[in-house]
Amino acid sequence: MPAPPSAADVVSVVLPVHDGADDLPACLDALLGQEGTDIQVVAVDDGSTDASGSILDSYAACRPALTVVHTENHGAGRARLTGLAHAQGSHIGFCDCGDRPAPNMYATLLGRAQEASADLVVCGFRRVDAADGRLLSEEMCGLGQGPCDIDEDPGILLAVNTAVWNKLYRAASLKDTGRVPVPPRVGEDVVFQLLAYPHVGRIACVAEPLYEYRVRPGSLMSDVGLADLDLLRLGLLEAKRLLAEGGGSEEMQALYDLVAFTHLGVSLPLRLEAAREMPLSQALGWARAVLERDFPRYSRSRFCSPGYVLGHRGRNLGLSGALLCQRLHLMLPLLGLLRQAAVRRWGIRYW
Repeated sequence: MPAPPSAADVVSVVLPVHDGADDLPACLDALLGQEGTDIQVVAVDDGSTDASGSILDSYAACRPALTVVHTENHGAGRARLTGLAHAQGSHIGFCDCGDRPAPNMYATLLGRAQEASADLVVCGFRRVDAADGRLLSEEMCGLGQGPCDIDEDPGILLAVNTAVWNKLYRAASLKDTGRVPVPPRVGEDVVFQLLAYPHVGRIACVAEPLYEYRVRPGSLMSDVGLADLDLLRLGLLEAKRLLAEGGGSEEMQALYDLVAFTHLGVSLPLRLEAAREMPLSQALGWARAVLERDFPRYSRSRFCSPGYVLGHRGRNLGLSGALLCQRLHLMLPLLGLLRQAAVRRWGIRYW
């Protein structure tokens, strides 16, 4: 009988599940059918009220690679942390139950991590309309193949999307991700990333789009309230505090403030308006006040300077433009244009 794989050869994939019965079997089949590497799937049933829990238990009864944990409903952020506590692999991935990883995704990412001695590997992904299967975009496919040492170029962190599902992490890099007592319900991924970044020394990329992110109407992306934003604000502040306590440089603290700007100042005001929580102009006023008070370094990062953008083939160009609009008090027309462009390009008002 062959020896069981060592932890160094195992990828643990954490799968939060809440009322995902319609999509769950296809997602489980994609994960448990991964080719070329040993997989442990840790599925956390986050208080589902549909058949998700029984689907997970039926799969686990005949698939030893699947570990199922049933909890009360606390949100995806807490579910991911619960799953991490049961993960046994040397590398950790994450998947959402409505999405689809490619059959070779985790073997490809693990091979790249080992080849490049990388703490974090990022791959491209496809954004697909779940209603009709229409391809909306391919993203994160142009970061380049060469590994990047964070000490040499921290600015790459701004070019990496903050979702956790198109990435593979060295398990040791996630040791601080549970330090925020109440993970935010919205934007939990960005807080998770910032807590991991101090332990990421090298990033490597895979240009191939290996993950299918399926966009749905009525998701949390368009269901946002001020209480959610305040939890996100507190989570971002805690990540920045831990960075400073750990000796993070002034430059890295400015980078964290700039990440706060991208979410509190650009993305979330649009979501507040989409949720009919408040007019866009009012949301932008709230965001500006919060940024100036809690994240004042956001406008001073060299990683959005013309010299950096030009010297890195346009990296962070969009963020640099958004900062310019913020300085000129032109965010309201900018976000109006972005919203219209999304409707024209994708034919939908959610993303």
